[in-house]
Parts: sequence; structure tokens; C-alpha cells
Amino acid sequence: MRFLKTFVLTLALGLVATAPAVASAQAAQLGSLTFNGDIASNGSIGGYAVGPYQAHLTGYEPLLNNANNSVIWCVDWSHIAPTRSIADQYYATAFGSGDLSKTRLNDITVYRKAAWLIEQHMSGRANYTAVNVQGTIWSMTGMGTANKSAYTNLLIGTAETSFMLKKDWYVLSDNNRECTMSQGGYCRQGTHEVSNQEFMTFRDKTSVVPEPSTYALMAAGLAAVAAISKRRKIA
Repeated sequence: MRFLKTFVLTLALGLVATAPAVASAQAAQLGSLTFNGDIASNGSIGGYAVGPYQAHLTGYEPLLNNANNSVIWCVDWSHIAPTRSIADQYYATAFGSGDLSKTRLNDITVYRKAAWLIEQHMSGRANYTAVNVQGTIWSMTGMGTANKSAYTNLLIGTAETSFMLKKDWYVLSDNNRECTMSQGGYCRQGTHEVSNQEFMTFRDKTSVVPEPSTYALMAAGLAAVAAISKRRKIA
């Protein structure tokens, strides 16, 4: 009996020991982002084209599967998009990571609401046009009040207080915001821009498949619990 209890305790500790590995897999991961420009002509706000945009993401596997032509959206009004055809280093932070220290806003509530608004646009919901959604996101994250008249339907406050996102979402934050060689607000090749834009991107939800060793631990634990239960019934 004492052996079985010790065995179950050992298994429990083993499962707890695997938890940090799962958490670290969700932490911010550094890769490259190459900005490819607009996906379509969706209008503009204050003279700037609104999202969605396209980007080539590399180095994030398996987080973002080295996605070609990934769909990305601007996060804030105050920063510019990277120079096209030049790969900049960006951190990808999963919404579920629990650590947003690499992000500019460090506020999961704002990022979640922005993601919800984008999902309404992708689903074709009325009034959730690219301009309205992008304008609302820019307003939530610091867009100047003078530019709010550039779009017609302010959607702030329309997101439910509790909602489920249909996609797995990530914040793409520039790793190096310093630049010593700038021209017209943009940096030359080999450097980073003075104030790179932060983006959001997504992928279809994927089910997490435990590793074989985790299955083995779970099975052994269940067997031990069943054995203890059986001995108690006999006693």
C-alpha cells in the first residue's frame, strides 16, 4: 500500500515537472517578419492604408509554421510598418503565454478585443469593415482623436465582456526599435526602423497532442489509482 502511494506521488511530481516545458513552448519566440504590403484596397485612415496586410514569417516553427503570406493587422497608430523586402526580427507572443512583456501594450484585454473585432470582420459581420475595425483598434491603442472622423462606425464597446476567439492569436513585436541610419522615417537595409509597427496574426486552432511519455505517465497513474481503489474495496 505504501509503495503504491509513493508511486502515485512520484507520477504526480513527474507530471508537474513537465508543466514548465509546456509553458515555455508558449513563450515569446523570435523570428523574422518581412512586410509584403496590403492584401486588398480596403480604404485608408488619416492617409494610411488599413489592414489586413500580408507578411512572410520565418523562424517561428512550429509556432506559426513558417507561414508564407500570413495575414497580419496593425496594432497601433503611432508606428510605421517595416520596409518591404527587408526581414526584421520580431517576437511572436501567444495570447495564452501568460507573459506579454515583449509586447508594446502588455495588456491582454486590449489584444483580445482587437482579435475579436478582426474575427467579426473575417466572418463578414455587417459594419465590421476593414476600415471600421482597423480604426477602432487604432483608437483603442492610441490613435489621435483628430483622426476618429476618418471612419464612420466606432466599434469600441461592442465586444462582449466574455467571448471565445475562434483562432489562435499572436502579437508580433519588433525586437530592435533603434536605428541610426534612417531616411524618410525608414531605415536602410541591414538596420531596423525607428518605430516599427506592432502586428497581430493568427492561425487555425490546433489541438494539443501530448507526447508519448506523457501518455505513459497518465496511464501508469490511472493504473495505480485503480489498484489502490481495488485494495480498499477488498479491505
